[in-house]
Amino acid sequence: CAALNKVGKVRKAIAKPPLTKIHKEKRLAWARDNLKRDFSWVIWTDEAHVSMDGPDGWARGWIMSESRTPSRNKRQQGGGGLMIWVGIVDGRVIGPERVKPGVKLNSEKYTELLDGSLISWLKKEPLGKRRKYILMQDNAPSHA
Repeated sequence: CAALNKVGKVRKAIAKPPLTKIHKEKRLAWARDNLKRDFSWVIWTDEAHVSMDGPDGWARGWIMSESRTPSRNKRQQGGGGLMIWVGIVDGRVIGPERVKPGVKLNSEKYTELLDGSLISWLKKEPLGKRRKYILMQDNAPSHA
């Protein structure tokens, strides 16, 4: 409808954690504490699930009048996908490592994943460098 197009567009809501006053204070304190840290020694890691059917949760959006409606493959049982783990430190990539199908990442399985990926990478680094690295984690339940 032309009238609605003048008012706004259909957009999917952005998912983000609620930031309370305490959250904001803790984030600010962390930033102040780490202001002078040399982040070239920090190993950043994360896991991601990749779906073969496209982005998880994608549902709808406005399509320009002259454009075709994009198709989205849909398979029974979710269509499959995989989970990967990767690390980044000082512009270098550690991994990626595929998480075995069907594995639920709990603390034990996450430790096994690090043993196979991160630890083997660290062993190739000179001893003097190994002692300087800091592993940054995001407080996910499996990382505890």
